[in-house]
Amino acid sequence: MTVAFRRRAGAIEVGLDPAARMLLATLPGWLSTVGRDVDDPAVRRLSPPGVLDDPAADLEFRRLTGSDLDAARAADRETFEATVRTADVLSEADAEAWLRVIGDARLALAARAGVTVGDDEGWERSVDERPELGMVAWLGAVQELLVEAMMEEP
Repeated sequence: MTVAFRRRAGAIEVGLDPAARMLLATLPGWLSTVGRDVDDPAVRRLSPPGVLDDPAADLEFRRLTGSDLDAARAADRETFEATVRTADVLSEADAEAWLRVIGDARLALAARAGVTVGDDEGWERSVDERPELGMVAWLGAVQELLVEAMMEEP
């Protein structure tokens, strides 16, 4: 699959072949499944405690920030859905939304696959046996390429 991004004239050019676009286009729908199961490890990974060791303070933190975070994620997914299949150019804001959606998908997929914080390289040895880990790695490569393009001098 071809994945390429390049900064040009204050925007990010998108070079994705149809297969890459099709695969990326599944992410918002897939992310909408997070939280349907109360034991979903992706929920904890995408919404870690805001206050450690104080459940009451964490509950208050979630009450104050939860709806804003949900709204921001929904807006990012809408932007992603509106641009992933056909956009050849992304604004800076659209590219940032892409990074957040891809990042959320990587975190959720890794959590469901049992990858834990601190398992920096161990999971990569299992990519050949576990396709979901290959997807985590591929999404990481897409993110890296997009970040590199965004960091290029305009």
